[in-house]
Amino acid sequence: MKHIRKDSARSLAIIALVMVSATVLSCGSGFNPLKQRHESTSSNSYDVGPSRYQYRAIHVSAGMSDACLKCSFTASGGMGNDIKAHVLDAENYLNWSNDHDCRTYYSSGQVTAGSFNVALPGPGTYYIVYDNRFSLLSTKRVTENLTFSYKE
Repeated sequence: MKHIRKDSARSLAIIALVMVSATVLSCGSGFNPLKQRHESTSSNSYDVGPSRYQYRAIHVSAGMSDACLKCSFTASGGMGNDIKAHVLDAENYLNWSNDHDCRTYYSSGQVTAGSFNVALPGPGTYYIVYDNRFSLLSTKRVTENLTFSYKE
């Protein structure tokens, strides 16, 4: 009987460790208790004119690790209450803004509401873009709740 109890306790310890690891690794690349987590949260609203887009630049320096963007957004205005949202690095933002092929970390498609949780892979500038270029007449109001976090 004692042997069964040891195995049960060991199994519970392993399950607890896996649950903690899954929570810690949800947006970052790993757990480092020596690095302090920094987090900033903001709520913003943007008016995005017809046939236009609005962007926000996020800068990740070399001293930041496990950088992460978490955001929820909604759009209103026009007949569809819709917007397109993208997260891109600097090189792909330049290609996207010139209508060339690009890779995104997130693309919503044409939606009224959306959310993303994006791990940023390293130093550089990243762009959150709200795109209303598909609308010829309607201005869209975009409201976002954004959290940017990293370890230092």
